[in-house]
Amino acid sequence: MKTIGTMVFEANLSARRVFGLDIEITIARAQCWGHADNCLIFRGAKHAAAALSFASVVPGAKVEQQNGTAWPEQGLPAYTYTTVEFSIDKENPQ
Repeated sequence: MKTIGTMVFEANLSARRVFGLDIEITIARAQCWGHADNCLIFRGAKHAAAALSFASVVPGAKVEQQNGTAWPEQGLPAYTYTTVEFSIDKENPQ
């Protein structure tokens, strides 16, 4: 059985082959960590396309783009990334 870390590592490799080497997938929440759902954060130039591609094969996934303004006085740049939220029914996995 694969660990969640192994699965995300493999997902990162696949996403980088298709969407570019700067794509990064990070786990924000996971059911195996006691959360009610899962949330992955996609960053990189083609983050939205990578997130939509992932979500297209996950039943009931919710995709949302997050944006933030720059705070130059604190040295923080503006940001944009995409999240994919989904839940896996433990009794009836798809």
